[in-house]
Amino acid sequence: MNKKYLKILSCPYDKDTCLEPVEDKIKDSEISEGVLFCSCCGRVFPVIDKIPYLLPDDLIKTRKEVKAFFEKNRRFQKKIKYSFVDDNKAGWKEGERIWHPDFISGIITALKRRNPPDELQNYFKQATFSLDVGCGEHPKGDVNVDIYAPNNIPQNFVLASAEYLPFKKNIFDLVYSSYVIEHCLNPAQFIKDQVRCSNNKVLIVGDNCEWVGDDWYRLSGNGRIFHDEHCYAWTVEYLGNLIRRMGYKGEVKALNLSPTYITMIFSKLGKIPRVGRFFYRDIMAVIER
Repeated sequence: MNKKYLKILSCPYDKDTCLEPVEDKIKDSEISEGVLFCSCCGRVFPVIDKIPYLLPDDLIKTRKEVKAFFEKNRRFQKKIKYSFVDDNKAGWKEGERIWHPDFISGIITALKRRNPPDELQNYFKQATFSLDVGCGEHPKGDVNVDIYAPNNIPQNFVLASAEYLPFKKNIFDLVYSSYVIEHCLNPAQFIKDQVRCSNNKVLIVGDNCEWVGDDWYRLSGNGRIFHDEHCYAWTVEYLGNLIRRMGYKGEVKALNLSPTYITMIFSKLGKIPRVGRFFYRDIMAVIER
């Protein structure tokens, strides 16, 4: 991560605490290796191969590379608040991101538009400083966060949990997440932390569990509803209710963001009263600060 962004980072537990770099190695303004120290709780977070590991204790203690880092830098071990465990013994391990469709599903989803309209593009054009939460292999933000390190590390990448974002409040004018809320054990905390980091808009995109395509996935036994890390299924009503119950103002709507022809055809039926939402693959919530 670029050193200039250190001022926006915080401890995932003590949100307004500045993280102090200790014995960091800097090359071309990038911190390549070092330790970030929280003066409030005393935790130390390693920077390994330019990536700040700002994970909560229950996740960081399963990382083999973090264990190896502290074994190499033993002077920091006394500040560690956890004991390292194997991820299998911890009851958690990384899920598989690759989808293995059946023959028919593979053909249907392979038929895609070459230049599909991007309904999210305007939000990023209007933003001067954005955060992409759960960026995966296709990052969109000026700063990008994921709980797994992508194969191609994006610019200003931080390894962190979406429910414990390690940033100070009111930093980003756009906080964006795409298909992340389904994975969260505590979706209310997930929303709360995104709103805390934003000074303008929060944009949450997720799967619409009412979509008729999910019925095909149930019949074929594959697809997004069988993802081993999905904890919750969302509709326009349920996500809207949660946002309102938390006291936030925003709009939640059903739409189609997929480039496949089959979803484009289904979307033509989305204007049908009462049942139109069944034909939209996605839902999107826009929360205004």
